[in-house]
Amino acid sequence: MRPTSSLWLAALAALGLAGCNTTSVTVRAEPSSFKVHIVCAGTNAADCPDPQGAFYCPKASAAPDLGNPQQPVPRTQIFYLAQVTAIDSNGAFYAGFDREAYVYVQFEGSVTPRRDVSKQPLAKLKLHNGAACLSLSLPAAFNQSAIWVEEPPVFGRDPENASHRIVSGSFAAGASETIYRPAPLVADVQYTTDPTTQGSALDMKHVIIDSGASGAPIVVTFVAATYFTVTDLGTPGRDHAWGSLEIYTYSRPENVRVGSVIQNLSGSVSNYLGLPELNHPMYEIAYVDKDPLIVEVPAPHRIYFKDLGGILTAMAPYKSAIVEVASRNGDSWWICPLSGKGLQSYYKYNQWIIAPPTADCTSDRESMVVMSNATIPAFDPLAFAGKKLCSLRGIMALVKPASMINLWTITPRDADDLGELVDVSVDCL
Repeated sequence: MRPTSSLWLAALAALGLAGCNTTSVTVRAEPSSFKVHIVCAGTNAADCPDPQGAFYCPKASAAPDLGNPQQPVPRTQIFYLAQVTAIDSNGAFYAGFDREAYVYVQFEGSVTPRRDVSKQPLAKLKLHNGAACLSLSLPAAFNQSAIWVEEPPVFGRDPENASHRIVSGSFAAGASETIYRPAPLVADVQYTTDPTTQGSALDMKHVIIDSGASGAPIVVTFVAATYFTVTDLGTPGRDHAWGSLEIYTYSRPENVRVGSVIQNLSGSVSNYLGLPELNHPMYEIAYVDKDPLIVEVPAPHRIYFKDLGGILTAMAPYKSAIVEVASRNGDSWWICPLSGKGLQSYYKYNQWIIAPPTADCTSDRESMVVMSNATIPAFDPLAFAGKKLCSLRGIMALVKPASMINLWTITPRDADDLGELVDVSVDCL
């Protein structure tokens, strides 16, 4: 239930509608807001004067460069020194504030980290006599950003009425000057440090991706009924780790084909079962004269059996990318016989399991799932159970993320992605 003021409670009580015992009483106090003024910016603390625990920031040698809409600051500029002061309801300095404030970075319509009982703020700042000097290294933040400071509310019970919840505090908040940071890249959306949920650092943010890294193309690698996948060809590394992303359109993507170049891509980041997606996207197809610009899609990244245990090092960087498993150079994959839940899953979803012949086909840690119902509907894995799979290519995804347990999937793009099937004793070419 939303917090309800005492005046509305009285009106509701008169109508006999205020029977809920989770109503709240708000107790408001000074200050009214915080002034957050950036005095220095740089790549690290060495670029700014040392506040040495002072409540007032030392004067910097020059005004900080916070960029502008045409020229954002460098990506390496992540350290900021800011003077924070409490302001009363008359707009004057309020020296009576000797409490703790929470610090976040605000961009794309919300604060980071999200306000959640399971999450800590970016920093906790102790103000003395209404002032404090904040030293802060920003996490990933993009486009128009600001340092956000607020006093968290305190929740309690009304001593005169135990059914009333009291929310007290100043509810003061304040934001710094705008910092014009670079736009995010595909890799910024895809990257994660969480081996359990594998959620994007930009989960629930609306992002605008102007182009690929260093101006390189963002190319369409696969088109499905309700989504398509892209790879940023400028992402560093031979196989563009962290450089691929699923664009979920909810219906057949318009005017998109494999090899198309996408630009001005935007949408809302959503973490679907460990797979970052860009939902409700807007994008443009690049043209040369009147013809769509078509470029070559990247070669597949090879996944080895030993990679299944490297969640953040070997597997997660290639979610939504073109990958390949192959039976050569020491690796061997076969089509698992299906029974029990595996057989039920095949009949329901037309998905089947591959694993090395010595692995446990029922273990998520030792197998992968192939989703071929839409792209190779005529293929019957039951007829080829026990056969060696010389090669399989497709788009890799993830479902069921959990601690040390992950279910990795491959979706072949077409029949050409399925290689030769041979007896286990036969060597693949």
